[in-house]
Amino acid sequence: MSQDFKFPERLAGFLRPFRDASFKENFQEVAPWLAGWLVSSLFLFYNVHQRFVFPILLIFFFFFSWIKFTKRLQSRFSLLPEFLLASFLLGYFLQTVLSFWLSSNGTPPVTTGFFLNIFQIAFLTLLATSFGLLLLYKNQESYGLQVILFILGYFYHFVIFDDKYFLLIGLKLLVLFLLLNKTRWLEELTLTESWAYLMLFSGVLYLWWNANYLEDVHQRVFSSSWIWQSIPSYFHLLSKMYLLALVIRIPIVMIYNYASLARKLRVSGLLQSTVPQAIQFFVLMAVFYFFLSGWQGQYLKDAFAEQFEKLKSGEKFTAVEYREFFLDDSSGVISPANAPLTPAEIRRLPRGGSIRFTNQDTAGKTFDPEDFYIFQKSRSGDTLLFQVARVDTAFLSAVKQRLRLFTGSLMSAFPFRPDSLDQWAYYVRIFDDDHFIRPFRFGILPYDYDDAVNITLDSNPDNTLDVSIVGIRRLTFGRIYMPLWDGMEKTEHYLGVDILLDVNAGLLRGGVWKSILLVGLLYLFINAIVIRRVVTFGNKINQMIITKFNQLKTGILEISTGNLDHQIYFEGNDEFVELGRSFNQMGERLKQSREEEREKDRLQFELRSARDVQIGLLPSELPKIDGYEVAAALHTATEVGGDFYDLFELDEHRYLFAIGDVSGKGSSAALYMAQCMSLIRFARQFTDDPGEICLQLNDYFASSVVDRHIFVTLILGTLDTRTNKVVYVRAGHTEPVFMNGKQKNADVFLKSSGLGIGLTTNRNIFKKTLSPVELTFEPGATLVLYTDGFIEAVLPEQQNDEVERDGDIIFDENTLVEILTQNNNLGAVALKGKMEDRLNQFYGFYPRVDDSTILILQREHR
Repeated sequence: MSQDFKFPERLAGFLRPFRDASFKENFQEVAPWLAGWLVSSLFLFYNVHQRFVFPILLIFFFFFSWIKFTKRLQSRFSLLPEFLLASFLLGYFLQTVLSFWLSSNGTPPVTTGFFLNIFQIAFLTLLATSFGLLLLYKNQESYGLQVILFILGYFYHFVIFDDKYFLLIGLKLLVLFLLLNKTRWLEELTLTESWAYLMLFSGVLYLWWNANYLEDVHQRVFSSSWIWQSIPSYFHLLSKMYLLALVIRIPIVMIYNYASLARKLRVSGLLQSTVPQAIQFFVLMAVFYFFLSGWQGQYLKDAFAEQFEKLKSGEKFTAVEYREFFLDDSSGVISPANAPLTPAEIRRLPRGGSIRFTNQDTAGKTFDPEDFYIFQKSRSGDTLLFQVARVDTAFLSAVKQRLRLFTGSLMSAFPFRPDSLDQWAYYVRIFDDDHFIRPFRFGILPYDYDDAVNITLDSNPDNTLDVSIVGIRRLTFGRIYMPLWDGMEKTEHYLGVDILLDVNAGLLRGGVWKSILLVGLLYLFINAIVIRRVVTFGNKINQMIITKFNQLKTGILEISTGNLDHQIYFEGNDEFVELGRSFNQMGERLKQSREEEREKDRLQFELRSARDVQIGLLPSELPKIDGYEVAAALHTATEVGGDFYDLFELDEHRYLFAIGDVSGKGSSAALYMAQCMSLIRFARQFTDDPGEICLQLNDYFASSVVDRHIFVTLILGTLDTRTNKVVYVRAGHTEPVFMNGKQKNADVFLKSSGLGIGLTTNRNIFKKTLSPVELTFEPGATLVLYTDGFIEAVLPEQQNDEVERDGDIIFDENTLVEILTQNNNLGAVALKGKMEDRLNQFYGFYPRVDDSTILILQREHR
């Protein structure tokens, strides 16, 4: 169950800081920055509400306190993304309930008081906090994204109140794109949790999508539109896009983390072929739409201009209201005299456009101020011709007869105030002539208007079904427009004429839909014949990759179960062939390595056995000597070594001691060390003289040892507890250190001659080099015997770059003297421990390069 659901574990981690004893301390560190964030938010959003200019210092403190607060919070508490998302959605729901209650108990625009506005700002700040922390979870670099979302929220207010439909769609897509990559916490989910969360978020998204009662925010419900409409509506947009991002991202995470390689490749092929084709298809359809809309707009303009020229030439049309007025510039007389404008006013008008008249003619006929007229001026000598045609159903019907129509069900003339894009398209002309009637080539949706003049273009309309596409019931397939005058005043409005297509049950009869259907069938044909074949070929390549990958997978499983003889064979000459060859070589090397490992284990076992034997040769317990304290230790560099020591009783008052070092390392040195110890112990049956024993040892090693590189250094001596005297000989061994108990330093190396055992076969030469040394032990006197592993300890140069000495010898006689001087008041056992600790500290984690042995004799203080 723990593998299926990790949420309880993450929930426990989330709750742990709240149960911890240091919760109060953690909260006290976070609280000041939270307060600063709330206060700065109150000032900032209230500033926006009052439509003041944003103070730069206030904005800086706003973001600074937010960053500090979030960093403190994340360092002290383990956030849970599910809790943050649930808090944001629940908080927005409560805010929506409050707004709905206020709007239902008042007449729009609802006025809210100062304290209620402050409460709303604080509540919105808490919502922003939960959503901001949600974006920061697993995305520490998302502070820049939050700044972008903050700026987009500011522009969102103007987008929704100006009813920018497609700009709003673009804003939603941009927000979705920004949020899509900020859902990394989904990667923590198990497969079971991924399925559960996908169903949960899909259901919430379905319920949440149209849950905003302020969807039509361009209708001002509140007087304080920023904090009661724009910001809540923006939060609703963020919540919808984030939920949509989760629903999109969860399948991607499931494919990334849990899908097989075959399924991953199939999805990859789908994303690389079908999806781009579908996107290209929709892009081409959009290009085709704009081309058709601009093309019909151009023909609509030509039809209007042609109809006006026909009226000017005297061709009559039933019910079309058309009038001409002639103005003589020399006399200033206009005829007929019932002109709607004075001669001066006619001269002031541009050469063409649309107009509404307000005065009556002299014959009692009126120019209806509710109607629109198209006018045009032209000059012939001193005479100015002023032509006026009423834009009504009769005029539009006459234009319809001259219109080459591709598709459309309705022609509509209407006054409107264009947005910035339409105005830009009117004044910036590239492909149009200088005519006052101009087409707009990028129209998609019609404007909302009440006093429009409409005629039908479809001879057989069928509106029995009410159909819409994403809420759109009409589309514009051609638009023209011209400046609108109100009497002699130039207005900001234009008179526009649209060719509209109703999105209803009869849409398939239109030519454009037949063309779209034809293009769609052509696309499906090309997709089935050409593209699908290419995709099929790609799938075969993917299948081949999957098959070879499965072979590798099977081989790895065989190897993991111990079948090292398994081989893989691929045909061809690609990377898989190289992988198969390397895999087979790996199997052979593993077999070889396993055999070598077995041999190594056997040798290690034998060496451990040899070590046990070697350690068994050493004294298991040092004898207790009355009035003396003795201590000894041996450490080998490998499993076995050549160092040894011994101390045993000769009689009631005399003891024989020895410390030696066989040249070399490993098993051969250990073998000769065992022989040497055995000979010393055997020799005491015949003599207890150290010099004589050394002489016999030299005779044996010089004659019996075949390897001439093998020799033994040795110190062999006797201790007499009655006389407190020590007599020893040194056969090439390191010089012992003697401290008589009175001196403060330990720099007393006892020098004497002596060859190493086995270096010469001449008995007389060896005997002459031996010089016995006699020492008298006063109370507290100490004799320290050691092997060269204590004064020649080295580290490789590459392992200790800070040390720069000849030969890299850094644990030498000086170090030994330093240890003994600093600890000359300690007993033998404690002194031995200090020497071992110092040597272990020197080596650290590095391997020893030589055996090290200690033997200490010390007379007790009386």
